[in-house]
This record gives sequence, structure tokens and C-alpha cells, in this order.
Amino acid sequence: MTTQKHSFDINIYRGDTFTKYIMLYEDEELTTPIGAKGITFKCTARIGPNDAELFNIGAITTDVDGELILTMSSDETKEIGAKGLPHAGRFDIEATADNLIDIYVYTVAVGNVYITDDYTYGDES
Repeated sequence: MTTQKHSFDINIYRGDTFTKYIMLYEDEELTTPIGAKGITFKCTARIGPNDAELFNIGAITTDVDGELILTMSSDETKEIGAKGLPHAGRFDIEATADNLIDIYVYTVAVGNVYITDDYTYGDES
């Protein structure tokens, strides 16, 4: 499996459900979606290279080749704030393919992750 490394940003609003649909392709022309059969995806956020994981973002495949849903529940995004984590970091998505002989790990996407605090406005009258 060869893959085109994608780059984009993720914006998460603390306390809200986070969902982002993305398409991953094998080629630079973005014409051949990654076949997801037998592949496991993991999305991890860190402050910088080699730093400890800040949090994981769910990465769910669909019936459409190349389509991946990144997701976090409102409780999970709320927990980011409860842990006092920074408002920005980096993420990567790794694809792990097991061909029954060897296990291959590929980074298929990278980018910035931004966390926005949750503000609730009451009646100011």
C-alpha cells in the first residue's frame, strides 16, 4: 500500500461532539481512494514530535473506500478542557495494514489541531 500524505487542520470545540469526514487517497492526483479493507486507523494528538499523546480521536471507516470519520463525543472533548491541555498541537493519522505475514504502518495525514474553549452565555439583562 502506497499512500499520499494528506495535510489539513482539525478544530475542536470543547464540550461539543466533534465529527469530521475526510477522504484519503493513494495517489497525488487524488483519484484512487485508499482501500480500507484490513486497515486500522488511529488519530493521535500531541504538542510536538516525540511528546506524549494528549488524546486520541476516533477514526472510523465507512463502506466508501477512502472515507474516514474522525469523531469525539461531547464528554471526550469536555475532558480535554478538564485535563488543562493546551489549545493547540499536532495530529497524525496512522494506517496499520496486516497482510498476515507483516504489519505495515503508514502515516496518511498530518496537521494542526486547535481546541476552542466552551463559553456559555446567560441572560445579561
